[in-house]
Amino acid sequence: MKLVKVYIGIGAIKVLMERSDIPLTLLHGKQLIKTSEMYKAMKKKQLPHTCSRKGDARLAEEMRKSSSDPSSVTGVALWTKAHKRRDGEPVNSQVAETLESLAL
Repeated sequence: MKLVKVYIGIGAIKVLMERSDIPLTLLHGKQLIKTSEMYKAMKKKQLPHTCSRKGDARLAEEMRKSSSDPSSVTGVALWTKAHKRRDGEPVNSQVAETLESLAL
């Protein structure tokens, strides 16, 4: 295998991780592995939403318009609606756990 010096940016880490023919230690050493582990940890903390391109602000406005009491739309109610499907089910088990803790 021919060693080539590779300079990468943050966006290229995922591509390099998928390539099994390039050992990570040869690419950029300890810094790449540290950065990769950091992004893996960040990805585990993400909770998917169901707003599509609408976003929280538009969803909140829509909830205020459809509600009889616009002041009843709170951050918790908004987060709950954004992380549930149309049938009312949570997107995944992590969201379900978070919703249970918010209900307490």
